[in-house]
Amino acid sequence: QMGDRIREGVCFGNLGEYYHYVGDSSRAKHCYENAQAIALEQGDKASLVRGNRRLAWLQMDAGAWDRAEECVRQGLRIARELGDLSGEASLVGTLGTVAASRGDFESALAQFQKAEMLYEHHGSHEQRQNCRVNACLALEKLDRVDEAFALVEALKAEDNMAPFTQHFVTVLEMNLRIRREDWHTAIALGDGVLVELEKIDAWDRTISVHA
Repeated sequence: QMGDRIREGVCFGNLGEYYHYVGDSSRAKHCYENAQAIALEQGDKASLVRGNRRLAWLQMDAGAWDRAEECVRQGLRIARELGDLSGEASLVGTLGTVAASRGDFESALAQFQKAEMLYEHHGSHEQRQNCRVNACLALEKLDRVDEAFALVEALKAEDNMAPFTQHFVTVLEMNLRIRREDWHTAIALGDGVLVELEKIDAWDRTISVHA
C-alpha cells in the first residue's frame, strides 16, 4: 500500500521461508519467485543472492540437484560481482551441500574447504567451524577416518564454539569411535552428551545418539 517495493520483496522472502519451514513448498516457491521478481525489478542484487540460495534449498528438498546447483551458481555470479564475500562463502558451502546430497563427497569436501577459507578471510568464526564440521562428515563418508579424527581434534581445541556445534562435534567423534570399534569410548561420549542435549531439548540429536 505504501509503494515500498523493496520491503515488499523482503516480506515475500520471509513469508516464503515460513512456508518452507512448515513444509508448504508450493507456497514457498510462489513467495520466493515474487521476491526474486521484485529484486530484479528494483535492481536489488543483494536480495537476488539471498533468493537464489533460498530457491536452491527448495530444489534440494525436492531432490532436484541440477536445478539446485544452477540456482546456487546464479547466486554466486551475483555475489562475486558485488564483492559479497560472506554471500559467496555461504553459496560455496551450499554447493558442498548439494554435492553431498547427491553422493559426490569428493566435490562436497572441496567446496566445504573453500567455504571455510572464505569465512576465515571474512572473520566469521562460527560459520568457519560449521564448514569444518561438514568437511569432517564428508571425510567420514569417504572412509578417510584418520583425517576426520584429526579434524575433530582440531575442532575440540577451538575456543568460543557454539554449544550446539560443540555437541555435534561430540556426536561426530562418537560415530568415528564406532568406526574404529572403540566401543567403550563411544558409549562414554554418548552418555555424556545425552545429559547436555536433554538440557537444551535437542530431541532430534538425542534420538540419533540413542540409535
